[in-house]
Amino acid sequence: MKKGDLYITKDSKNIFEVVGRWCGDFVLANTNETSDDVLIYGASEIEELLGEGYFRKLHKTGIKVTEVRK
Repeated sequence: MKKGDLYITKDSKNIFEVVGRWCGDFVLANTNETSDDVLIYGASEIEELLGEGYFRKLHKTGIKVTEVRK
């Protein structure tokens, strides 16, 4: 994992970006502009969550997606 990597949750409701490290742990921030949520996980916790499929890595494509509201 490195700064700028994107991960989507299993339910596809949230996308988190790796924004840095804190005392050796990874800090992930929700990319939703209305959310102030951050997650802090140790390396072993992240590996476990990835292995269980809770997070999946997203690859940047350069395509902007806007939310469509009905």
